[in-house]
Amino acid sequence: MGDCTDTLGSGSTNTSIALGDRHSCALLTNGTMKCWGSNYYGQLGDGTYTDRTTPFCVTGGTQHSCAVLTNGTMKCWGRNNHGQLGDGTTSDSTTPVGVSGITTARSIALGDRHSCALLTDGTMKCWGSNANGQLGDGTTTDSTTPVGVSGITTARSIALGDRHSCALLTDGTMKCWGSNYYGQLGDGTTTDSTTPAGVLGITTATSIALDSRHSCALLTDGTMKCWGSNYYGQLGDGTTNDRSTPVGVLGITTARSIALGGTHSCALLTDGTMKCWGSNANGQLGDGTITDRSTSVVVSGITTVRSIALGDFHSCVLLTDGTITCWGWNGHGQLGDGTTTDSTTPVVVSGITNATSIALDSRHSCALLTNGTIKCWGSNADGQLGDGTTSDRSTLVVVSSITNATSIALGGYYSCITNATSIALGGWHSCALFTDGKMKCWGSNGSGQLGDGTTTDRSTPVVVLGITNATIFALGEGHSCVLLTDGTMKCWGSNYYGQLGDGTTNDRSTPVVVSGITIATSIALGDRHSCALLTNGTMKCWGSNYYGQLGDGSYVTVHPKPICRRHTQKIYQQILLLIHQQQRDLPPITRQVFNPPQIL
Repeated sequence: MGDCTDTLGSGSTNTSIALGDRHSCALLTNGTMKCWGSNYYGQLGDGTYTDRTTPFCVTGGTQHSCAVLTNGTMKCWGRNNHGQLGDGTTSDSTTPVGVSGITTARSIALGDRHSCALLTDGTMKCWGSNANGQLGDGTTTDSTTPVGVSGITTARSIALGDRHSCALLTDGTMKCWGSNYYGQLGDGTTTDSTTPAGVLGITTATSIALDSRHSCALLTDGTMKCWGSNYYGQLGDGTTNDRSTPVGVLGITTARSIALGGTHSCALLTDGTMKCWGSNANGQLGDGTITDRSTSVVVSGITTVRSIALGDFHSCVLLTDGTITCWGWNGHGQLGDGTTTDSTTPVVVSGITNATSIALDSRHSCALLTNGTIKCWGSNADGQLGDGTTSDRSTLVVVSSITNATSIALGGYYSCITNATSIALGGWHSCALFTDGKMKCWGSNGSGQLGDGTTTDRSTPVVVLGITNATIFALGEGHSCVLLTDGTMKCWGSNYYGQLGDGTTNDRSTPVVVSGITIATSIALGDRHSCALLTNGTMKCWGSNYYGQLGDGSYVTVHPKPICRRHTQKIYQQILLLIHQQQRDLPPITRQVFNPPQIL
């Protein structure tokens, strides 16, 4: 791949941009990337550990990363101490290297220190660490090049745990291999397996999910089977004994979907009822007790469930009539029943009759109503309920000034709203863009990042002054910017590094025009610098440049500067970039929230 000058030639155009804390990247129409800035960990992918002040073409990641190309080949880069890059060496690589022998990859998955590819013919190849036999080649020898997984010829999908691997086959069966300390391979033993072992009793799986210590499958007949660690009864088989073979989740025969909370699980059944099992210290199972359950129990009084959502220690359901009931932990009033008393059975959330969706965090809950307003309840220490106070609420409060929301999402200590356009979260503040081109923001305002003409923190949304024709926006750590319909930009908030682009380093509590930006099509903000993608495919960046993240060939903080102009035809139609951060891919079984609102 090489650098920007050497490999791209004339004609390449940027299609999107993204900013990390200390480096920047642009995605080009030819499927390549150009990155610049900090390169301490080799994250720029240029073959060095040297910071770069000008862009070059690369696709990069942190620990180890892989990409599937449209021609079925693969490239990986990053850490390679166990050969997980698949290039025949154990040398870390800061540039993408071809994975040996992979020419027909359909999908890939990364484990803790190993990688696997599902090929178009239904076979699999794996490489990297093999201490527990997770490569499935019959050995425990690490491999620096892909090895065929023994006996896998009809895989439909694959999933990797930290040290074990599984494949769902086209006939509905499963095979797993690797670490088996808790019985997570489901083969009837707790012995590691170096070749795929059939998961006993699984013949009609429709989806599979792997956790670090247990595995589950949802079957075509609506039943579930799980195996592995069972400390809290999370396997739902009537015991707290680890299981080395799949056990049916007792009482689950018509599951439509499932959700997992912190230490409890629930299933929504086809008849609109609900069953839960696992930890119940706060009554989150909804069965009238605080007794942990190792078998599924019916949630009392729930018969017309439309969707379910689980917090760490409380549960809520949206019913078909638009009402909501909740149960479990209520220390902050998150059940919405006017008390802070835990409830072991569902209680009606007062004042909700027309909800369309619900969202739960560990300490607060919100509902989106049919009229576009939002009501929230529970913990409010950081103003996350949006009612103008920081007082916890055990009954519903309306989120101020929100009248046309279409979805909601909750973070740990904040809430977000969105309408027909978008929302974004900054370091300590949040903003929403409305269909009329106006904006509202709330949260921390120490640098004026809310744009309301003050530096007063706000626990309710306030109008951003002078913004009437915004199309998109982005938030940095302490500053905010919008792209206007005429291609110009305005920014406000912290300006210590000149990240507002107005020719000064003065903080601004109202929007100011970014100098020299007249034809922007997209924008992105880092913590302390800003960039704009222009209609001609070039970029301009400004603000902090300590690591060269502005891409102008220097380390000097500047006002908007043009970077890397190239134009080429589109080569790739898709790049799948999987960044390995010591975690496996998310399983197909969604955690915590069913039918979650869209998070933009």
